[in-house]
Amino acid sequence: MTKDNVYVINRNAWFQKMPGLLLFLEEKALLDRVLKNKRGNDLLQVGGPEDPRLIENARVFRTFFLDAKVRSHHSKSFIQAAADCLPIQSESIDIFLCLHELETASNPKAILKEAYRVLRPNGQLIIVGLNRWSLWQLLYRANNQTLLHSPGKIKRYLRKVNFDIVMHETACFRPPFKNIETAKSFLFLETLGQFFLPYAGAVYML
Repeated sequence: MTKDNVYVINRNAWFQKMPGLLLFLEEKALLDRVLKNKRGNDLLQVGGPEDPRLIENARVFRTFFLDAKVRSHHSKSFIQAAADCLPIQSESIDIFLCLHELETASNPKAILKEAYRVLRPNGQLIIVGLNRWSLWQLLYRANNQTLLHSPGKIKRYLRKVNFDIVMHETACFRPPFKNIETAKSFLFLETLGQFFLPYAGAVYML
């Protein structure tokens, strides 16, 4: 088994059990709400877990999954490539979904430039990432040395690449519990967090 395959297995496995499962469920709720109001022919998912449930409510005809390290995928529409050098025709994608690709990227601006290039006029870029300003970043820093890019920095890059920012939301205000039942008992923190600290959730969406 190659190092890249181990990376893929570990990444997908993390989202299948707590605390990663909690993050997955919150991200799915965010994406369900946004994607059901978007229409188009083609959706490109870059990075993130491979679980097709994340984009099951997308109102598109075709979906593509792109990753630099994955060598096999459940979808026939899989592209192995780097996010900052897409083998995709300009102005050919309606929805560009970037999942956990930017917050640790060495050059996030280059990825955003590629997203701008491949999106059709009036196409939509949706970014989901781990929020540097949340309790969850402590869990991330315990296992990684790379510093997360903040949502504010990503927004500055977006403006430089000529994207219009139409939303900034965060979700998952509960701590990274290891037990799903414990997490359910603290569901009230989601409401409190949205009211008092709306930009401090574990995951952000732009």
